[in-house]
Amino acid sequence: MCDDPHAVEVPPLQLNVIPLNTVGAAQVHKRIDILGVVEDVGDLRQVAAQTASEPQERRDIRIVDSSNTKLQLTLWGDNAKNFNVSHGDHPVMAIKNALVRHYNNCYYLNTNDTTRFELNPSASAMATTSSARSKYDCFFRISEELVTCRLCEKTLKKSKDGCTGNMRFHLKTDHKAEFSKFVGQQTVQKEKQEAKARADNSRQLKLPFKRTVDTNTSQ
Repeated sequence: MCDDPHAVEVPPLQLNVIPLNTVGAAQVHKRIDILGVVEDVGDLRQVAAQTASEPQERRDIRIVDSSNTKLQLTLWGDNAKNFNVSHGDHPVMAIKNALVRHYNNCYYLNTNDTTRFELNPSASAMATTSSARSKYDCFFRISEELVTCRLCEKTLKKSKDGCTGNMRFHLKTDHKAEFSKFVGQQTVQKEKQEAKARADNSRQLKLPFKRTVDTNTSQ
């Protein structure tokens, strides 16, 4: 409950998340939604901006997602100044409308006034926003060698392949109720999306039909 009657409630992020390993030439200059873990946070610095007469605050952070792909994300202005994540912390970060850029044969993500992000979004919120490949990220934090459960703070080593299979097994066994509810929400969301896609396809197939008469046919 909000105590300020004049406060405006910010709606939760609604994302169409894509894995970072799919970012390429087709996405350059386009806006995408990302769900990943903050791997590293750069220092706040002032730089000359092309679109402003005065130097602007800038902070570069590195994001890694469940595809184990890393990209730099650049924050500007108040977002850069107010990004309160310490070195060594690795929160989950949901990002709406990140702009894909390409420079020196490298892809990176930029932000502007339309970009929104949220740190450590709730599991219930992520159930309707995350992609299948990153749907478990809201349940654990990832460091260089360890994975920590957000529900009980249990820490496990990463799997031999560098993935988080050990933590997923922990969720299925030690947090069965929460995990089952989460998977159920994912299934319902997927079924709704598939039903909408089928309905859209059906409408496209029902094209207007105009009957024509061949005037060259003998009566």
